[in-house]
Amino acid sequence: MKLNHPSLIKQAAMRVFLAALTAALLATLASCDNPNPNEPGFDALSSQINALSKSVADSREQSDKLAFWQIAAAFLIVASGFALIGGAALGSMARRETRAAQEKPEPNLGHGDHEKLR
Repeated sequence: MKLNHPSLIKQAAMRVFLAALTAALLATLASCDNPNPNEPGFDALSSQINALSKSVADSREQSDKLAFWQIAAAFLIVASGFALIGGAALGSMARRETRAAQEKPEPNLGHGDHEKLR
């Protein structure tokens, strides 16, 4: 009976290959951590990052302005609603008072009765 096991040399070679691959991968990842400012693309990338941060700051400022105007518009709408309701109530009161004054008979005043009203 013959067993098909990989030989110890093949296993050792596979371990060395995997270790070398892992070391190469870690070496390339470690170099990504510290960018070199002397590289040609660094200035372009830096300017793009600055433009992006400025764009984000501008959009925040615009959203703050938008929120302010939305609140101001909501306040004006509510205030105009109260003014409309108040005006309708005042008009109704004035109409009732006018109607009541028109239905009430006027007193007959003589010549000397003007003194009594004062």
